Parts: sequence; structure tokens; C-alpha cells
Amino acid sequence: MSLAILSVWRGLGLKRLSLSAIALLSILIWGCSKQVTLNSAVRQILTVNSATQPGSEISYSQIEAHVIELSGSPSDDKMGGIIAADVNDDGQKDFVISQPGSIQTYSYSGEELWNHEAQLNLSGKSEEEGLPGLHGAGVQVGDVDGDGKAELLYVTSDNKLEILEGATGNFKYSIQLPSVESKFDRWEHAIIANFRGQGDTDLLLQASRNVSDKDDYIRDDIQAAFSIQSLIASGSSARPLWQQTDFVSASHGPARVVDLDSDGQDEVVGGTILGADGRRLHDIGISNRGFPHIDSIAIGDIAPDRPGLEVMIPEERGRKRIILYDETDTIWESDHRQRSSDDDGDKVAVGNFDPARPGLEMWFRGNESEHFTVLDARGDVIADYQINDRKPNTWTNRGFEVIHSIHWTGDGQQHIVAKERHEAGDVGIFDAMTGQAIALFSAAVDRLYVADVVGDWREEIITIEGTTLKIYQNPEANPSPDRASLWEQAHYRRQKMTWNYYSP
Repeated sequence: MSLAILSVWRGLGLKRLSLSAIALLSILIWGCSKQVTLNSAVRQILTVNSATQPGSEISYSQIEAHVIELSGSPSDDKMGGIIAADVNDDGQKDFVISQPGSIQTYSYSGEELWNHEAQLNLSGKSEEEGLPGLHGAGVQVGDVDGDGKAELLYVTSDNKLEILEGATGNFKYSIQLPSVESKFDRWEHAIIANFRGQGDTDLLLQASRNVSDKDDYIRDDIQAAFSIQSLIASGSSARPLWQQTDFVSASHGPARVVDLDSDGQDEVVGGTILGADGRRLHDIGISNRGFPHIDSIAIGDIAPDRPGLEVMIPEERGRKRIILYDETDTIWESDHRQRSSDDDGDKVAVGNFDPARPGLEMWFRGNESEHFTVLDARGDVIADYQINDRKPNTWTNRGFEVIHSIHWTGDGQQHIVAKERHEAGDVGIFDAMTGQAIALFSAAVDRLYVADVVGDWREEIITIEGTTLKIYQNPEANPSPDRASLWEQAHYRRQKMTWNYYSP
């Protein structure tokens, strides 16, 4: 092997190289000048070569992160999180970071826009400590008072709703919320909503209670809708638009608020779907009593032959069903997990993982993060594998956590992004259909988030490591530069503020 090839090999940090990759490198280097430049094509060859071998020693990505140094102490290991939103109305996504006692906002350029001391309500495990749950940011951003400017809002630990100016972080409103009979006798989480067809001027408030004498789990089954203007005007005397006390919630995070049927008004989504007026539209037959329960919810245009959006949940224990449904009906149930030991096959990502198939595919993390399966839009199993046979050798044997789907390449196919489970570890991009690593980032990640923050409609990987925020962007040319921004989709905007938080 020539010194030039050895230099390239070592420069990428590779420990093993196949004969095909050596041959390709030889041709490329032989045809270049003596001053060898390792371009993106060579890196792509090496990445693909390494990634296509099960259990191979894939090299860490050479992509340099865009780094923002954060002020203050490192992120809490359980409480607080991150969202992307345009807080100062300049057209560029900013970063909002919450942790106990404070909210910080940063521009993409790294400027700290403001840092606000706040008694915002944060929590650890939501089934024990209430909402928002592990890694939940507990904040929302939107124009909630109709003045054309962004506001940031949150619920405090003493039952107040605080609304800040998005551009400055200055107080705009501090509102004592109406009382609620619940586990903690206060509201725990707020989600911006559009229940009356008047834009983001409504609010869903959530609270938890013990729902069974036989287990210690609590559920956020109390849901109340309010007009934000009525809260501003009347405070603790404000009357809800509606209230429900038997909503079937997820166990590791809040409800989802999404316009499923494209009628211009939001529904509230869990194991129950509530209409914009609070009526129960559909229930999938899971109670809030112990097990079975729901750890994850996914929403998207999964079934292309049906109007609107669909919801998918995996059931933990019980009948171990995978259920696809919408606001009108259950579309199908899959019982494939009954034929396995996957009691815990309930962490999920939905995306266009196989563009040759109609609709979206559904990926599931199985028992102890070992066994992964993929279903198509009809509910048929189309992939089934053990991740320890496919994962990079440097990756933990405990598997994946904090799983997102991602538009990384821009070619229409989505992948999944995850961090190493139960540790501040590496982040990887994986082919959902095969489990093969596409890219691997050496890290000690405390928080993981995915969103389009650059503005080319592809998505970036955003991490927090201690007091450092990092953004990883695909450096390759975007093959679809004219595609509309994902942020133009209302359900994308909603789900980037409220999603599947950390679930062990």
C-alpha cells in the first residue's frame, strides 16, 4: 500500500479498509497531483465502504460541527431540553435551551440573545414526577397574542403562566392560572394550540394524577383548553373552553397537539383523540391503569390513500399491538410482536425509510434496544434484525435512545438518528431498514434534537454536550434545493416543540 493511501487512511481515523476501497483510493490518488486533497467523494466512498459491513469499525465522521459555547452551568442530566424557533422574527431559527432556573436563547451565529432566570416547571420521569418529563424543554414559542411578534411561554412550578417577549426575554405577562385538582394541585405543562381556527391563540394545559391504587404511575389525563386572551384578562378566574379528566396519555411525555384532518383546528392526540371542542373522537382501547401503556407516539401522513394525518402507537406489554389510527377510526392493528419476546418494543420513529414503498414506514426499538423491526404503511413487517449484529463496534451494547427520523441526504429517503443508550455517548445516523451506520459522530451527548435550522429543508443534528451546543450539517450538495421548507408544515412545527422526550 502506498504512503499516500496510508496517509489518507490514517487521516480519516480508519482502522480497517477493504480491498475495494484501497483500489478506489489508488485510482483516485494516482490520477491526482502529488499534493493529494481528500475530497468529499473519497470520504463518501470510505464511509459507505465502512458502513456496509455488519459490526464494522466505521470511522467517525469528519464533518466539523458548528459550535456554540453556552453560558452557565452544564445541562441537568434529567431536566430541561432544547427547541429551535425564531424568537426574534428575523427569519432564522434560534435555539431555546431550558434547565432548572433559567432559559437561554442563542442565534445560529452563536450570539446569546438573552438569558432569563425562570421558575419554569421541569421534571424527571413524567410517570413519577409529572410533566414535561425527561429532557422536556417545557417551553413553547409562537405569536400568542396576535401582535405579529413571537412570544415564549411556560408554566411555573407555582402554577403561573409566564409569557416573555421573544426578542428580549422581558416579561410580557405573568398570569396566575386557575386551580386544578391533580397529583400536584397545579398545571404542569402548556402547549400552544389552535382550537378555534384563530391561529396560535389557544393553550392546552395538562396535569397528572394517580390513576390506580395498584401502581405508583401517574398519568397526565387532565387536559384543559383555554383562550390565551381569556387567561391574560381573567387570570385564575378564566374559564376553560373545555376540560377532560380521562384522557389516555403517553407515559413519558405530553400529549400532541396537531391538526389531523386539515380543518384548520387542532386535535389533542394520545391513546385518546380529542376534537378541537374537547369531544372524544376516537379511543384505541388502552386504559390509563398500569400496563399496557404508551411510551411513544408518531404522527405523519403514513397511509397515502387516506386523507389527513395518521397516528401510530406501540403498546408496551398487554397484547403488544402496533396500532395505526386517526380521529375517526382504527385503521389496522399488528400483532407481530406477540410472536416474540418484545414486551418493550415501544420506541418508535416514522419516516420515508424506503422510498420505493407507498406511504411512510414505522421503525421500532425492541427489548433492551436489541431487536428492531420495520413495518410498512399496511402494517406488514418488512425488516427485522438484531442491532448488535449491525452496530459499530464502538457503540454500546445497550443500544439506542432519543430516536428521531431525519432528512439528512435530501434525496427523499429518511434515516434515523439516535444516541448511545443510558450514557452521554456518541450519536449516529442509521439506515432504518438495515441498521447499518451511515455516519458516526464522536460525542458525549446530553441532549439530542433534529430540525432544519440551516434553511435548505434538510435537517441538522443538534446536540448539547455540557456547556457546548453543536450543529452537524450535511456538507454534500443538496439534490433538491427547491423543495419547500419542512417548517411550512403545521404538524412539523408542532412536533418540533413537543415530541417523544427521553424514554429509557
